[in-house]
Amino acid sequence: MKIILRTCLFILAVLQVNFGSTPITKTLGGQYICTYEETPQNIIDELVDKKNGFGYVINQHGVVEIVTIHGVIKTNHPLICELIASPAFQRLNKINQYGVCEYIKKPMGEPAAKIGYTRHQHSLGVLVIIARYSDKEGVYLLKEMISGLLHDISHTPFSHSTDTLLAGGFLGVAYQDKTLHSFMKRHGIEAILNKYGIEVEDILPEKHSILEQNSPNLCADRIEYNIYAGYKEGHLNYKEIKTILDKLYFKDGKWGFHTEESALIFAKIPIWNSQYRWGIPDSYITSRCLCDALHRAFCIGIITTEMFDCSLGDEEIWNKLKNSKDLRILERISQIEKPRDYFYLAKSNGANTLYGITKFRGCVAMVGSQSLNSLNVKFNKFYEKVQKEMKKGFSINPKKNVTPFDDLDPKVIDSYGVVNTVLKSEVTK
Repeated sequence: MKIILRTCLFILAVLQVNFGSTPITKTLGGQYICTYEETPQNIIDELVDKKNGFGYVINQHGVVEIVTIHGVIKTNHPLICELIASPAFQRLNKINQYGVCEYIKKPMGEPAAKIGYTRHQHSLGVLVIIARYSDKEGVYLLKEMISGLLHDISHTPFSHSTDTLLAGGFLGVAYQDKTLHSFMKRHGIEAILNKYGIEVEDILPEKHSILEQNSPNLCADRIEYNIYAGYKEGHLNYKEIKTILDKLYFKDGKWGFHTEESALIFAKIPIWNSQYRWGIPDSYITSRCLCDALHRAFCIGIITTEMFDCSLGDEEIWNKLKNSKDLRILERISQIEKPRDYFYLAKSNGANTLYGITKFRGCVAMVGSQSLNSLNVKFNKFYEKVQKEMKKGFSINPKKNVTPFDDLDPKVIDSYGVVNTVLKSEVTK
């Protein structure tokens, strides 16, 4: 009787909100289902100027509603509800998708939409994209969706901005990828999954091609952050997002577009963001400054392994650094906030020159069996030009007396966090 009542409530909730639309409904095994519909333009427009950003959850009577820029899903599956409510997942609300770039006071090219973007919102968006485009149903679809929901759950504060310290290099293996499996075991996610007969190994990203594929191929992860970033940066409007989503498909393990027009609208976004947001010298130098500040903070005990592993978010760590009264840390904080007051792009190398290289994040968008690059000569020239320029890297010199950066030894990490030990330099309180 309870099962029938729960299902009826779910169907009524869907009909109440989606009257007049054509939702897509899929099964998740047993009596559990998932329903997708487009996000109305008025909801997106209402959130343009709101700091909290786009992506939120409503949980009523056992039905969870997830609203994102990519669409809205409703499901009555208790595992999804329980995972979203878990402390480990809720922590992602405190971790910015853009990392330390959010703390630059005057970033290059102010984002057009004054909206936040957190790992929490990104993860919800990936879940929704998988729910809409997966060519599977039942328990396998559930595992795909869970994999998308949890793929970033092990992110540390400031995300990829800390990879130089934690993963041993700016272009090295992302730290959260190295620790995802153990993180879910340590912080209660494995126990929640096991209640529903699912193992951690079942939902690892590498098991699901819809979620994760080698760069530059499309996957749900890249699709989500490029669409959201395109909207945030002012390069995608509602109509263009709709065009992308309507013409996008996933079939037989591959993502693609039905039209060249939709592929082109999408493919320009990751190139712009590589050039002017994620791959700019500002991003490199501020990440380097942050890692240097964190390295010292760990060594002198301002931050502990436990704080960084699953307790604090960006703002809390940032405040600990700003309030530390340590001159070395405060120097780096000032350089993060106003990097161009301290550093400049150099044509010749000096004593303290840093050579930086950032990742080109261009995507290969398929149109049927052909790539956009092979179909559109003009776009391909643009793609290759930016890729070539970024491979050259850049040299950065200090404008004024800047304390030299320490060599960060990747051995500073253990199996799950940062070891509170002094390595290559003697540190005193």
